[in-house]
Amino acid sequence: MSHPDDATAAPTTVIVEEPPAETRPKRRRGRIALIVIVVLVILAVIAAIVAENIARSMATATIRERVVSALELPSEDGVDVEIGPGIFLVQALSGRVDAVDVDIRDVPIGDLTGRAAIEARGVPLSETETVDALDIEVTIPSTELLAAAQEFGEADTLDVRIEGQEVVSTTDIEFFGQSFTLGKTFAASTEGGRLVLTPVSFIIGDQTFDPSELGEGPLAAVADVLTHPHEVCVADRLPASISLDGVAFDDDRVTLSFDGAGSALSGAALQEKGSCD
Repeated sequence: MSHPDDATAAPTTVIVEEPPAETRPKRRRGRIALIVIVVLVILAVIAAIVAENIARSMATATIRERVVSALELPSEDGVDVEIGPGIFLVQALSGRVDAVDVDIRDVPIGDLTGRAAIEARGVPLSETETVDALDIEVTIPSTELLAAAQEFGEADTLDVRIEGQEVVSTTDIEFFGQSFTLGKTFAASTEGGRLVLTPVSFIIGDQTFDPSELGEGPLAAVADVLTHPHEVCVADRLPASISLDGVAFDDDRVTLSFDGAGSALSGAALQEKGSCD
C-alpha cells in the first residue's frame, strides 16, 4: 500500500559550484612557475658542482706542476695532491686556500731517497704572497743510510738498522781465516742544512769501543778517518726559504722535518735553492 507522500517526493539534487573560470589559469601558471624555479635551482646546483670540480682539478694540476718544478722531480708520477675540505670556489674568491696536502713517493735528498709529506695551510693564490704554514716531513728507510757506512765493506754486505735514536751498521769480514764483525753506531743531527751522522761507538768482534779509545790502540793511525762525521747536504735540494730543522728515528725509518712558513710560492722563489756553505 502506497502513501500519498511517496508520489509527490522530489529527487535530491546536489549542486557543485565550480571556481570561476578565470581562477584556473592562474593556478596553472603558479604551478608552472614553481616547476621552473625548482628546475633552475637544480641546474644551478649542478653547475656549481661542475664548476667546483673543474676548479679543484685545475688547482690540483697547477700545484702538482709547481712541486715537480721546485724539487726537480723527473715526472709527476707518484705526486699526489689533495686540496682540503670546504668549498674551493669560495676560498679562491678570498684569495687563499685553507689547506693543501701533497704526498711524493720518491724525493732525492742528496745521496738519499725518501717519501715526502707536505702540509700547507693558508696557501695564497697570488705568487707574490707567502704561505701561512708549510711543514714537510721526508721519511727515509734505514737502508738508504748505507752511504754513511761505506768504510766497512760493500753496501750489499752491510746490515743497517735503527736502535733507539741511533743508526747501527755492521758487516762481517775475514782476517787470517777468522770471521769478525765490524760496525759503527751513529748519532744523527742537523746543522747548516745538513744531515750529520756522527760515529759514537765502534764494534770490533764482540767488543764495543768509544771513539776516543781508537786513538790509543792499533787503529790510531786511521782513527781520524773512522771517527769523521758523515754529512749529507739537504739544503741544496730544496728552495732556500725551506729550512731543515729536525731529525728523528722511528722503527726502521729516519724522518727529516722542514719548516717553510712565510715562503713565497712564486716560480722564482721556488727555483732558488739553498746551500750548505
